[in-house]
Amino acid sequence: MFREPIQYVIELDNAVYSLKESTLSSVRDLKELDGNKRVISDLHDTVSKTVNVQAPQKYAEIVVRKKLLDSGEFDGTATVFTHWKKQNEGMTTDVFFTAMPSRLVEHNFDRIKKDESCVLLFPLYTVLYAALKDISPEEPVAVMFQHNRFIDLIIGTKEKIYHAHRCTIPGQQIVSMWDMAFSEIAAAEGENSISVEKYYLLTWIDSIPLPELSEKIQQKFFFFEEEPVMYNDEIYHISFTRAVRMLKASGPCCISPLIEKISCYSEKCLPILTLFLFICTLFLAGGYFFYNQRSKHLEKTAAELKNKMSLIRSKINKTDAEIDHKDTLKLVQSIYIAKRSLPYKKIINDISSILSEDMNLDSMNLDYRSESVRASISGRIKLPFDSARKEYQGFIKKLKKMNYKIRNDDFKVKVNKYNFNVVFEKQV
Repeated sequence: MFREPIQYVIELDNAVYSLKESTLSSVRDLKELDGNKRVISDLHDTVSKTVNVQAPQKYAEIVVRKKLLDSGEFDGTATVFTHWKKQNEGMTTDVFFTAMPSRLVEHNFDRIKKDESCVLLFPLYTVLYAALKDISPEEPVAVMFQHNRFIDLIIGTKEKIYHAHRCTIPGQQIVSMWDMAFSEIAAAEGENSISVEKYYLLTWIDSIPLPELSEKIQQKFFFFEEEPVMYNDEIYHISFTRAVRMLKASGPCCISPLIEKISCYSEKCLPILTLFLFICTLFLAGGYFFYNQRSKHLEKTAAELKNKMSLIRSKINKTDAEIDHKDTLKLVQSIYIAKRSLPYKKIINDISSILSEDMNLDSMNLDYRSESVRASISGRIKLPFDSARKEYQGFIKKLKKMNYKIRNDDFKVKVNKYNFNVVFEKQV
């Protein structure tokens, strides 16, 4: 469950090195190494640089690819891997990228797929970019990596990349190579209207000491913290390997296929997942034991209560006849209903209060039920038809306002006579 040290593979200047902890060794090919690997490669026939394109950030890669094809830098199609981009005002975007021919991308992806272990691939310039982010400068600085007959250069701040370039000349003309690097920095300063006052230098096992430079330029140089590395039984103090360890598997620096990244993360999280499942298993086992004991206790308590109930029942005299309280309950219920029922006088007063002078009451019946009182009245109205009808309808409305429910109403017309019958009810 303990994490193994990360194994780095550095492909640089036609040579392949394996870096594990503080030991650097030469290998012939990536296939010789077992286990997961992070490969840092200078990737032949690739270009890493910055460019400003007239396009929104979303479509910047498409425009970059078209510009590369139009410039003739690549034969055939090219694949662009963006490490950083930022949209400016006026729909322009600054892009820092690595581009390589599509056939080379397929070749590198094939060798990654053929490897039995997880392989994460990083272009060389992403190491310089990681070093720049570690410095996190407010003002523009240059990060330079001198190896063999090359000087790889990147200029930027913690928020922006201004320039990336590789300086090289034939042979070992070290002074001329540094002059070319300083000229490149000066050109970037003029193009971006910036001033670069600090040069951070990364060193490798074949790095050559700085030549004699003017005091002004020497004051601009700063060296990354170096670490001792064992190579061919000799100890080298270099800083490039320290910058390599700053690379993160996540983010835009890694250009491996997505499935390779997922595989790497899955294997990385496996120990944590195993520990989590182990803890869950312990919790489940503890929970099962706890509730199993509780269940047994409840079963025992239930059995004791059941025995007590049986004992109490056995003491009851089963010969005693049960007392019939139905008649008593009916009497109590009838008294309760009668007490809550509407008095006869109350109903008479309600009807009298809404009965007009032109309406004569002939009969009235009251029926006291279990939960209501129902009244039935009949009478005559001494008015013309239209007026009699309105009087009758008004009488019905007033009954409803008094919370009486109309069960039946009948308005009959006979010769010059208008009779009515109304059945209404009110809940107790």
